[in-house]
Amino acid sequence: MKVAAFVFVVLAVAMLQSQQAPPRTEWLKTGGSFFNQNYSPLTQINRDTVATVKGVWRTHLNSSGAGARYSGEAQPVVQDGTIYIVTGADDVFALSVKTGRILWNYSAGLPDAIPTVCCGWTSRGVAIGDGRVYVGQLDGRLMALDQQTGSVAWSIQAERWQNGYTITAAPLYYDGKVIVGFAGGENGTRGRVKAFDAKDGHLIWTFYTVPGPGEFGHETWPQGSDAWLHGGGTVWQTPALDPDLGLIIFTTGNPGPDFNGKIRAGDNLFTTSMVAIDATTGKYRWHFQQIHHDLWDYDGPSPVVLFDVMINGTLRKAAAEPNKAGWVYIVDRTNGKPLIGIDEKPVPQEPRQATSKTQPIPRGDAFVPQSVDIAPEDYALVNQGRIFTPFWKEPSADHAGRSALPWQRFRRRAAARNGHLLGARHEDQQAGVAAALEGFVLQRFGDDGRRTGVHRPQRWTTDRAELRQRQTPLGISDGRRDELAGERLRIRRRRICRRLFSRKSLRGNGEGRQRLAVLDEGNAVRR
Repeated sequence: MKVAAFVFVVLAVAMLQSQQAPPRTEWLKTGGSFFNQNYSPLTQINRDTVATVKGVWRTHLNSSGAGARYSGEAQPVVQDGTIYIVTGADDVFALSVKTGRILWNYSAGLPDAIPTVCCGWTSRGVAIGDGRVYVGQLDGRLMALDQQTGSVAWSIQAERWQNGYTITAAPLYYDGKVIVGFAGGENGTRGRVKAFDAKDGHLIWTFYTVPGPGEFGHETWPQGSDAWLHGGGTVWQTPALDPDLGLIIFTTGNPGPDFNGKIRAGDNLFTTSMVAIDATTGKYRWHFQQIHHDLWDYDGPSPVVLFDVMINGTLRKAAAEPNKAGWVYIVDRTNGKPLIGIDEKPVPQEPRQATSKTQPIPRGDAFVPQSVDIAPEDYALVNQGRIFTPFWKEPSADHAGRSALPWQRFRRRAAARNGHLLGARHEDQQAGVAAALEGFVLQRFGDDGRRTGVHRPQRWTTDRAELRQRQTPLGISDGRRDELAGERLRIRRRRICRRLFSRKSLRGNGEGRQRLAVLDEGNAVRR
């Protein structure tokens, strides 16, 4: 058993391809932009030069977040030659892009007693704005740090962890506000998004993802019951934002309790949904529910991605989100209506769980199988884990919104926990699938990273959506990093690391050379 510390790695091409200044050299927020497209227009690291990528520097982050309970899920942000990164312990570091030197660090000092974290101690990033760095903590505090020194500018108790709430998403900074969602759907909480004044942290507005009595959507919860007070629908990914429409768009978590639908009959709005609210007031604007009366924890763990797409000769404003059910839901972000057909279809019923009579099924093909093969000789085996296919990797789209490359993983074995929750065994390898939207080619990669077969050729013919593919870097949890060419979905370049790669990276510029930065995270994994 080997415990490895967090390190931060920067890679660069060996030779400059052009001295021309790139169109953008900073990465100012998680997701790269308000649209969460995770797209960089920088071109020096590409399919022709990726073979020359080499390490520039590596910085140890003082063993912060090293241990079995932590996971490194944060995406760095970059401004004025400084990288800002947070570890699973909520410790924040500022590093020089040029040298990797730690300029300052903030230690959260979280109490070990926090028991209300669902799925490991983690943080998905920070926000920057007004000369400050904003970070949400697992203890429910929202911190504003001076961007130059790391000193605390202000600190508020946004929610109490003793009531089941934690903050794992990167905050969103916009128009003088810091917008934060709260995790805790497994702890009997009521989902919410809050906006705080960036100057001093005072509360501006609150939006509840589970409506109360008299509010639109409350009728989808049992009447005369307090089930809505503990209804889940938490927000644990950073929202997207359309400044022109003035909309914040995010995905919500599963209803609570996760697997007991009997006590919460109804569709349970706005859980397992895409939701849009007014960026200024926090008022409801629209929603699209992906799973009615979710009984399977099939919420969307990926951030919503915004893009404009040409459909039938008309440029449309789209929002997309892939969820654990294996579908990509694409809607008009002005009103939440499907852009590419999504049909309500009858589904099998289980009266004891008060199941929904229909579910929204997108036209076209799913990116994972919709069938389940259960080995009869062993109830604990589910082949390829098709019941539970979490989508931890963000999708990416190019600057014109013409591509979406979501990454997902199959859990090879799933074992029951507490009689109802499926989860991968810790020591097992997990196979991955890369799916790209153009002809929606679905290619499977095995444990050794090699192609193991194509499910079947897939094409979306509905509405002639122009979705073209690009290459993208893919971090794999066994220490490999692959560069895939989008057109063929084949490995272009591989680097082997001694530790585990985090799921997020960014591209930036340093001394005229374009660089790829990644949080290299290791914990108590058997090596």
